[in-house]
Amino acid sequence: MDAENQEIKQDDLSMEITDQECPVCHENSLTMKEEVRDINGFGIAHFLSMSCTKCGYYKSDIEADEERKPFKETIKIENENDLDIKIIKSADATIKFQRISEIIPTDSSNGYITTVKGLLNAEKKKLEELKEGEEDDAERKKIKNKIKKIGRILWGRDSLQITIEDPTGNSVILRK
Repeated sequence: MDAENQEIKQDDLSMEITDQECPVCHENSLTMKEEVRDINGFGIAHFLSMSCTKCGYYKSDIEADEERKPFKETIKIENENDLDIKIIKSADATIKFQRISEIIPTDSSNGYITTVKGLLNAEKKKLEELKEGEEDDAERKKIKNKIKKIGRILWGRDSLQITIEDPTGNSVILRK
């Protein structure tokens, strides 16, 4: 791509490069962004994203400014206040919901910042979609019970342990 056909915007904390070749559709319709933030309890973080206006490809990740040790922590969600705990999850992190399911990193995994409530709502939605496509009645019932458990947790009527593991150290649980 010629430099004259690219648009580069940069300020002290962010940068955006447009009209790049998309790795999926190979059109020059990809925008790459990087934003730098100082996050209390994490340090300097680089938020990276790529999005294509032609095919909808999207990829995001979070990286610490400094190299970090692998991260593993388990938290117990016991009440509604615990739902507000913030999570920084890199694309390389595995999240395990005790006796419910787990999120395993793949090439299409994204990094993001969310709360425990956000994680649980996303997992509930994923399970609801899985249930709709399941033909086996016994499996549908298992999935339905997992969805009910998440509902009870979201209402503060049940507890859950969540474990986050990240070999890159770019994930963290930010307690109040």
